[in-house]
Amino acid sequence: MRQAIQRLKRKEEAEITIINSTLRKARTRTLIQAGALLEKAGLLNEFSIEPGTDLQRDVECKDQMHALFGALLELKSLLKETNEYSHSYLALKGKIGFYNASKTLLENSS
Repeated sequence: MRQAIQRLKRKEEAEITIINSTLRKARTRTLIQAGALLEKAGLLNEFSIEPGTDLQRDVECKDQMHALFGALLELKSLLKETNEYSHSYLALKGKIGFYNASKTLLENSS
């Protein structure tokens, strides 16, 4: 009986480990995609952050990192304070931005 209970506990622990691993991978993928959006929007260039820079370890880019984070906090505050920037308005701006970026990419590759 004890062995059966222990087997069930081990099986449950293994399932929890798999679920946690899957959630971590999904979270990491989302964070990577969000970072790609920052780059696509030109914010990395705007704050002089070079792709490949380690934002946690590179002492020389701390000011740029703080400025970018401050800008994101300002955006968050702006979104909370006003209804002027609805999600549908911002989605439309994003669609136009994606269209223009892909158009520019096609023109540059020709």
